[in-house]
Formats: sequence, structure tokens, C-alpha cells
Amino acid sequence: MTENFIEMKNVSFKYNINEDHCAIKNVNIEIKKGEFVAIVGHNGSGKSTIAKHLNAMILPTRGRVFVGGMDTHDEDKTYKIRCTVGVVLQNPDNQIVSIIVEDDVAFGPENLGIKPEEIRKRVDFALKSVGMYEMRKEFVSRLSGGQKQRVAIAGILAMNPDCIIFDESTSMLDPKGKNEVLKALLDLNKNQGMTVVLITHFMEEAVLADKIFIMKNGEIAANGNKRDIFSEFSLLESCNLSLPQPAKLISSLRKEGMDIPQNPLNKDECVDILDKFLSSKLRANEL
Repeated sequence: MTENFIEMKNVSFKYNINEDHCAIKNVNIEIKKGEFVAIVGHNGSGKSTIAKHLNAMILPTRGRVFVGGMDTHDEDKTYKIRCTVGVVLQNPDNQIVSIIVEDDVAFGPENLGIKPEEIRKRVDFALKSVGMYEMRKEFVSRLSGGQKQRVAIAGILAMNPDCIIFDESTSMLDPKGKNEVLKALLDLNKNQGMTVVLITHFMEEAVLADKIFIMKNGEIAANGNKRDIFSEFSLLESCNLSLPQPAKLISSLRKEGMDIPQNPLNKDECVDILDKFLSSKLRANEL
């Protein structure tokens, strides 16, 4: 069995140690290298608190977090953990520090003491990976929200991490910008083998992941592969999570008495399911 790359073991965390309330409680998560994992939940469910634990931004009040076998409580490993796991924040303006695109992407490697010739290779590779190489000389201020977020992703990539966490990284973007970022992170995972952890409350984004964890009131309410999770309609509703439109359509048709067994993950599957269902009904009526 493949060894876990990231593990959270019975993790609980309080932002104020003197309060009874835990932001997360008894959280157990296992992520293997190269996986695409989504952690979903409504605002205040604890998902962003989990994200901060995965690269030692904060440490558990109780329990342990391991990254590549390194305990986040070990201060001697903090630097290496943060080089291993990069985080893309919600607002790219909070993460971009330079005026010119390629200068911003180079900022991280420069601070790691990487040699200039290696930085040049890393910057070019990172910008090409997110489709921003042709805009490397542009002023950051002239970019759209989606383009800025892709520059922020490139800045993390240039530091050569094994894993990238996207913490609500599309929530401030318009549909075009959101699609640009989702396309970039899918490419990183599927074509480059990057471990991706997507923190989101949009189920349309979570459907891209291989494995999904659902957070509710600081605890994991469910976890599993996406097809199983998207079958739990009542659970998703109880967690204030909206079904993607294709799944919502099929669910509504079932409530109207139509016997449609499959659950679509996207619009193409939905069209295929409806086509087969209607074709079978037409054939039955012809007999």
C-alpha cells in the first residue's frame, strides 16, 4: 500500500486556548502523493483551519500532523515542511509582491537562495505550467483576477513543492477567471503529478477531485470518492452544500417519479444519462 504523504491524526484546534470551542475536532485525514483531494464545507465549518495545519501555519492543540513523515510540531522541520507544501490564498493581491509578473514568480526562489540560472528555469517552467509565460513581462496591475491567481500559483510552483493547497482560491473570481485557475490546477495534478488539496464550498469544483472530505461544525461529516459523496443528497443539504446543476436536475426528476439510477458528476454525464433513459422509455412504448 502506498504510504501516506500527509496525515492528520485526531487533530483538534482552538484559536483561543481559554475557550471551550474548537475550530476543528478529532480530524483524521490521509492524503497520498499525487492525489487530488477536496475539503468542502460551509463558511465556519473548519476547512480553512485544516489548510493552515497542512504546512505548519498553525499547530494542533491536540493530535499530530505529518507531512512527508515530518511532524509539524518539530520546529527544525518547519522550513522544509513549508517548502514541501505551498498555499495559494483566496485573494491573489495578498500573495503578489512584485510589479512585473516574472519578478513576482522569482521572488520565492530568490528567498530560498536558489542560483540565478536555476531560478530562470523554474520561473519559465512555472509560468508555462499555468499558461502565463507569454505575459511574463506584463505589469501585474494590468492582469485580470484569474490571471493574477495563476501568477500566484506560478510563484508557489517555482519553489518546487510536492503539494499545493488552494484555500478558497477561486471564490473572488468571475466565471472566466475561475475556469482558468481550475484548468491550471487540474493540469498540475493530472499531467505533472502534483498533489493538490482544494479547499472550497463550491461542489462544482469538488467534483474535479478524486477524494472528498465534507466538514460540518469542525468535524468530518463524511469522506469518500466523489461518486459516493454526490449520492448523499440529504447529507449535503444538511451541510448547506448545494448539488451541482447536473446532479440537482437528476435529483429533481427522481422526485417527480422518474426512475433514473445514476448520479451524474458533470453535464456530459447528465446528457448521456438522460439520453439513455429517454431512449429506453421510447423503446418500451414501441413494444
